[in-house]
Amino acid sequence: MKALFAMGYEKSASMLEQESGIPLQTIGVTRFRDGVLTGRWDDVNEFLAQMPVENEGHRQEVKWQQFISYFQINVLCACDA
Repeated sequence: MKALFAMGYEKSASMLEQESGIPLQTIGVTRFRDGVLTGRWDDVNEFLAQMPVENEGHRQEVKWQQFISYFQINVLCACDA
């Protein structure tokens, strides 16, 4: 399924998920990914707080991405003003 999504066959991959009953990602992982991509950092932080993370560096990477996102938004807003 991952290969189908990667090659752009979203409909086929979604149908295979539906027919097989086996999702590519858990609901939590999907919420996490969507939160990162849409900038819903409260959702991301909530997910991270609930997940056992073996490497604390992973949490730090997410915090760094959050900082970069906020910085880019503020710089773009300042340029528009």
